[in-house]
Amino acid sequence: MRDHKLFLLLSFVILFSGCAAPFVTHEYFSPSSDGGKTIYTKCRGTSGPADTIRFPVKSIYADVSASYYKNYMNISLSLKVPTYSVVIMSSKELTVISSSDSIKYKGKLEAKYSYPETSSWGVLRPIIGGAYKSQGHFAVKTYPKVYLLQAKINMPEINNFIVRMPEFSVNDVKNTLSDIKFEKNKSVEYFPPFNC
Repeated sequence: MRDHKLFLLLSFVILFSGCAAPFVTHEYFSPSSDGGKTIYTKCRGTSGPADTIRFPVKSIYADVSASYYKNYMNISLSLKVPTYSVVIMSSKELTVISSSDSIKYKGKLEAKYSYPETSSWGVLRPIIGGAYKSQGHFAVKTYPKVYLLQAKINMPEINNFIVRMPEFSVNDVKNTLSDIKFEKNKSVEYFPPFNC
C-alpha cells in the first residue's frame, strides 16, 4: 500500500513538475508608432508577444514586424487588401535607423507570398493590386488577399531602432506610415501548445 502511494506521489510530481508550468522564453522587438496598434500574431491573434504593429490605411491594413537572425534584420510588411483596391508603393526601399548612434541601414522590400495564391502576383510587386506597370512603379489589382513583403538587411544586432517605410498610395491617395520604433523585449509564454 505504501509503495502504491509513493508511486502515485512520484508520478504526480514527475507529471506536474514538467507540465505544471511549462513555458517558453524568447526575445522579440516590441513596436510602437503614432496611428498604429500593436497586435498579437500567434494563435489567430490570441497569444504570444505583441510583436506586430497594425495601421488601418483607407481600405487596407498594413502590419509591420521585425526579427533578427544570424546577422540579418528582417522587416516584414503584410498588406491586407480588399477586392478592387489598388496599393502602389513609391519605392521598395526602407530605412532602419539605430536609436543609439543614428546609423542608417537600407533594405529593399521583396515579395514573399500572397494568400490566397494568385497568378498575377509576381516577383516584382512592391505594389499590391493584376499587373500593370506605370511610371516605373508596379501595381496589382486584387481580390481580398494578404501580401507579405520582406526586407532582409545584413547588419549588426541592435536593441532599439526606428523603421521608416516607403510611401505608398491606396486607390490613388498617397499615404505615409509614421516612423515605427522597435525595442528589444522578452516574452514568456506558459503552456504554449495549449494557448491556441
